Amino acid sequence: MRFVGDIALDAEVRAIASGAITDGSPVIVNADGTVSGVSSDPDSLGTAVAVYTGSNNTGAVVYDTGQDKILYAYTDASNYGATVVGTVSGSSISFGTPVVFRSSASYYIDATYDSNAGKTGIFWADYGDGEKGKACVATISGTSVSYGSTVTFSSTVTSGSKDSTYDSSENKILLSYRKDPYESEVVAATISGTDISFGSPTSIYGSVFGAMNAIAIQYDSNANKSLVIYKNPSTGYPDSKVVSLSGTTVSLGSATTIFSGAFKAVDTTFDSSNNKIVVGYQYDAGDELTRLVVATISGTSVSYGTAVSTGVGIRSDSVDSLHYNATAQKVVYAGTDQNDSGKSKYTIASVSGTSISIDSTTTVFDSATSPQNASEYDPDSQKSILFYTTNGNANPVARTLTVGAGDNITSENFIGIANAAYADGQKATVKTTGSIARNIPQIASASSSIGTAVVFESANAPFVSATFDSNSNKVVIAYRDKGNSEYGTAVVGTVSGTSVSFGTPVVFESASSRYFSATFDSNANKVVIAYRDDGNSEYGTAIVGTVSGTSISFGSPTVFESATANFISATFDSDENRVVIAYSDDANSSYGTAIVGTVSGTSISFGSATVFENASSNAISATFDSSNNKVVIAYADVGNSTYGTAIVGTVSGTSISFGSASVFESASSQYISATFDSSNNKVVIAYKDEGNSNHGTAIVGTVSSTSISFGSATVFESAGSDHISATFDSNINKIVIAYEDEGNSDYGTVVVGTVSGTSISFGSAEVFESASTNTISATFDSNANKVVIGYKDAGNSNYGTAVAIATAGSPEDLTIGQQYFVQTDGSLDTSADDPSVIAGTAIGASDIIVKG
Repeated sequence: MRFVGDIALDAEVRAIASGAITDGSPVIVNADGTVSGVSSDPDSLGTAVAVYTGSNNTGAVVYDTGQDKILYAYTDASNYGATVVGTVSGSSISFGTPVVFRSSASYYIDATYDSNAGKTGIFWADYGDGEKGKACVATISGTSVSYGSTVTFSSTVTSGSKDSTYDSSENKILLSYRKDPYESEVVAATISGTDISFGSPTSIYGSVFGAMNAIAIQYDSNANKSLVIYKNPSTGYPDSKVVSLSGTTVSLGSATTIFSGAFKAVDTTFDSSNNKIVVGYQYDAGDELTRLVVATISGTSVSYGTAVSTGVGIRSDSVDSLHYNATAQKVVYAGTDQNDSGKSKYTIASVSGTSISIDSTTTVFDSATSPQNASEYDPDSQKSILFYTTNGNANPVARTLTVGAGDNITSENFIGIANAAYADGQKATVKTTGSIARNIPQIASASSSIGTAVVFESANAPFVSATFDSNSNKVVIAYRDKGNSEYGTAVVGTVSGTSVSFGTPVVFESASSRYFSATFDSNANKVVIAYRDDGNSEYGTAIVGTVSGTSISFGSPTVFESATANFISATFDSDENRVVIAYSDDANSSYGTAIVGTVSGTSISFGSATVFENASSNAISATFDSSNNKVVIAYADVGNSTYGTAIVGTVSGTSISFGSASVFESASSQYISATFDSSNNKVVIAYKDEGNSNHGTAIVGTVSSTSISFGSATVFESAGSDHISATFDSNINKIVIAYEDEGNSDYGTVVVGTVSGTSISFGSAEVFESASTNTISATFDSNANKVVIGYKDAGNSNYGTAVAIATAGSPEDLTIGQQYFVQTDGSLDTSADDPSVIAGTAIGASDIIVKG
């Protein structure tokens, strides 16, 4: 093998074979770095199994994630409402004994699983009681099911389409239904134990003559909104509205027409990988084929991509025929093709952005006439489950569908030809189609990679403060546990990739506490938490914590201010090896005050307090400038119109002295957060600029001796911004700001800033929590190279929650098997630049086959 620099010419790749590879066969590289021969992974169907014996009318199917069971609700041979539990094992499915939930004629049945309650809500029209809308709660136990009491949700006729969805942000089921005369409504349902209750319904269109029988509703967990689709009674077109839910109050956005044409049936699903709702509808204009289209919710509006045809025509009364298979990350549509003798068919589709494409031709899964279809995804078995009836006997059957990957070769992953035959697990040698470049620079991510949010306290948890312990490589979060008498509590988090896990919370103050500020003393290798002890006359107090494994232990608390202390902020001076605590001293006219603490073992002692602002001060935030060895305190100076102000402090022993204060914002400033950029040796202050429509704003400060000067302020969010927290990501040398975005439903949002000279510029903001998010605190884990954000999640009962983020610009390993393109700036990316220049296919984290 010949080399030029780090380029290997006439190259061969040596890697472990995954599966058998024949001599001379084409070879691909897999995502885990192994190699395989070219093969095909087709879909596979399990054997059809009878669900029960008896006629069926419009069944509904749900998956119970708590029990790992399928629940099928239907009208039985006696026209009673009943359900039956299904268990998937491998590629087979078996059913328990059906149980009746209503011993009277019950039609237009729908069902949705409530993951918070661990129960299923069932909804139907009770023809034994004037076709009123009825509901009950179903509880699965083993292969059986039991029911709560029946409740009436509509005292008028509801003999028409029903559809429901689960809103996980409000822990409610949203039910859409038709009622007489000629009206459709949306209502919120709450499951508590085995009972179900309803809020006040909201009319979708109003009482207008005309058919509105086609109706569907789907929750978008990214937007925290739902989308209801219905037939406009005036035009016959499919219209849609965004549904917002607050408690049990339903509000609707403006109507948006999906397309200007007649339609019949409609169904929806949510693609959780691409965060898009997919709508399937029957086009009623000659071909009657089902179309699929992607819906994007933004605020209270919705827009649609271009629809594609599935090639299958369905019956107008067919429902529950669309679902998302999370294993394959594909949308599965199953329906009865009335243009082909009523055969049951399915097709697979892929979402990309606002587009959807059909992966392959439709597949027949039963050649008999199938008047009814329903489908669902079982995440435990990673199978799609297809329900349908056969011929004229209407006996329902079910079978599993494993969605295969299809042919495994692509233009990207093909790397060469096998030199010999290899068995699974052997080291294979592959003659490549190009030379190999090794140890190439990692690419920088264009957007932040946001991990899954994790609850660290299943109770209301305000006053969150996070810090990083670089000795144990752990994140420590302090907070007020309102589920435990508002005690001061701390928990240790471990970051792995973009995941964070937590140990058991530990109480450090057995009294109501607030205004927590946690910092890390890298000299003593201890965490220091400063706070207001409401159980001790609201005195300013500090305590030393020692992290061990996934837990933290504490010494005795020490009072640093024998008076009410508010707006507390702590930082560590690594030059003097002292902790500095800044606060508002309520006993001294709320003057801005600072005090120096020295950690020894598990204790902390303090020098004398020093006033830094002879006026009431709030929104205090302290940071340490390690270039100039100065403490910088930013605050709102109430004595000067609450202007944003900063001051430089010099620690000497157990004392601190201050220079003159400098105004950085000549307007009322709140939610101030200061951090230090050690790459550019600048202080960055983020804040809410109440003089500029409450916009989120940041400014760069330069310390010189005992003074600080500022460049021009830059808006990072052109909307009201609260609970701002800034930190420095030393992995990419960027400022990361987390905040609550008032302009986007108070969602938790993060933005990355780049300091240049005395200015800062920002990339695009990204949502890290699609719910109202407050008491936010961000810290940087320099071991995992991730930003960790702790916050109170108002979308989940105000629980204490955290998320780990690889911020935009972070170096990323090459994705093995991915094709890369050379950019005009010399970097690599997965998308082509102009002109389009292919670099090659990655065969390792920093190795690439150069294709030419």
